[in-house]
Order: sequence, then C-alpha cells, then structure tokens
Amino acid sequence: MDIDMNCITRSVAVLLCSLLLTTSAGAADWSPDKNIEIVIGTGPGGGNDRVGRTIHKLLTDLQLVTVNSSVMNKAGGSGFIAWSYLNLQSASGNYLATSTPSLLTSHIIGSAPFTYSGVTPIAQLYAETSVFVVKADSKIQGAKDLMNRIKNSPDSFTTTIGTSSGNNNHIALGMLARAVGGDPRKLKVVVFKSSSEATTAVLGGHVDLAIVAASSRRKDVEAGTMKALAVASSQRLSGPYANVPTWKELGADVISSYWIGIIGPRGLNREKIDFWDQVFTKMTRSEDWKSYLERFSLEDTYLDSKGSAAFLEKQYMEYKETLIDLGLAKTDARK
Repeated sequence: MDIDMNCITRSVAVLLCSLLLTTSAGAADWSPDKNIEIVIGTGPGGGNDRVGRTIHKLLTDLQLVTVNSSVMNKAGGSGFIAWSYLNLQSASGNYLATSTPSLLTSHIIGSAPFTYSGVTPIAQLYAETSVFVVKADSKIQGAKDLMNRIKNSPDSFTTTIGTSSGNNNHIALGMLARAVGGDPRKLKVVVFKSSSEATTAVLGGHVDLAIVAASSRRKDVEAGTMKALAVASSQRLSGPYANVPTWKELGADVISSYWIGIIGPRGLNREKIDFWDQVFTKMTRSEDWKSYLERFSLEDTYLDSKGSAAFLEKQYMEYKETLIDLGLAKTDARK
C-alpha cells in the first residue's frame, strides 16, 4: 500500500490547527456562571460605595453580563477587610472589589500584609485630584506663601490631610515639601475621622490648610467660603478650579490623586481577566459612564488589566519614596 506522506502531514497540521482553535474558542467563551459579587471596602455612602453600586447597575443596564450581580460592603482596615475577603475566593472570576491608594500605602507603612501583587489588577477607572484649600480669610495668602512657609517655617501652620496618615493627600504634602526643599517630617499634620470634620476644622480656624479631593470642596470654593491655592494635577481643572494653578505651573512637581480601580482575587487566569477587560472597556466607553464621571467631576483614567498592573507598580514605588521622606514607611516593605 502506497502511503502519501504529504497527505498525512497536511492532515496532522489541519488536526492540530483545529485543536488549537477549539481550545482558544473555549477559553474566549468563559463568562460568569453564577452571581457576581462586587466587594466594597467602605460602608454605604461616599465615593467608593457609589462607584461600586454604579458598576452593579451598569452591568445589568448595559447587558454586559448574563447573570445577576450584588454589592457587599465590608468596611474597616482601610479596605483590607474587603480585600482579604476577596482573596478567600482565590481564582474565582465571580468576585471583584474596588481598590484605592490604600492598597499600596497601607502595605508601605506596614499596616497591611499584602499589596497589589497579592491580588489581580483588572482596571483603573478614575481619579480625583488633591486640592490645597484654606478658608477665605486665611493667614496663608496663596500658593507661593505656602511654599515659603513649608521651606522656612514648617511649624507656622497646621494641615489636615483627611482621614488617615500616609494617604494620597499626605503624599501630596510630602511631595510639595520635597519639591521646595523643606523637611516633610517637621510639618504639623492633623488627622480627623472624616473629611467633613477636617473641612469644618479649617472653616472654624482650628486648622490652617486642608488637602482634599477636589470634588468634595467644590461647593465651598464656588461659594467663596474656601480658597483653592493649587491643585496636584498635570493640568488645570474645570469649573470653580479653572483659575487655580497646578503645582507644576508654580515649579513644583506634585501630582497626586485619589483613584479608584477594580481588582479580582489572586490567581485569576488569563481567560477570566480577558473577560473583565472586555466588560470594563465597554462600560467605560458608554455614555452612562461618561455622564457619571462628569456629574461628580471625576477624571477618566481608564486602564485595562495590563495597564492597571503597570500603574500600580509605578505608584507603589513613588508612594514609597515619599512616605520614606515623611518617616512613615517601613523601608523593608516588599511587594
């Protein structure tokens, strides 16, 4: 019997191609087969909770998934109660959580056991720029005056950075101190239980300066009860901040924001990550999402899973450098 080796070779090649295509198709077809749980590291109310519930709504409204979804609030530990719960669902694509700068800073200062490399980065969604504000009749006359005080008389004023030491607002202050040649460790910093308490303290004259998310004090700046000195963004903001300079314009390389991302539990495979990449790409391109960002004065910073992983790595190193300057970092912190 004559055997056509060319024919056999072609047949084997066709079979291998078929198997590869079948495997790829199966992998691409992964989707959640049961309820999706969105875990939020704060209680109801506030931006973190709001975005989690908005995602929950859009998953259904935009028909991005074919299963039900729910929201689970697990407040405490600067987000780590939620993220630890998330990691109990190792390798499951049915669980997601919102992420914040605390995922990085808490590990750097030694109060958390893991950081971004201990979960699966899925997306970066938006950012809220840090703004430096004082009451309208403050003794701090302007951004240049603040820069001079930080360099030459850091004990002549007090600053509140909101609700936790070492957060993104504290980092913005540390970056400014380094940029003007001041000593970050000599600054007088006050922490409050909530950002509203911090702002009340400034308006009451008990604290001189507040560093907060721009959207949170928008109405105070519009009303003229507070004055914005500068914003820690790469470009000027809109609305009541349109005439407020960036620190970069003033010669200080200070860019810091409170960002929100999405993470999955550790151990997610590529197929599950790819599924969520597709979902969040579609969601962030929707008019519903764009309207949400505009409504709350949020900056669109969408990055997919690969972009998010690179962003978090870069942020970790930048945060660590500043937190070392502030005397808050455990220099042996490892990813």
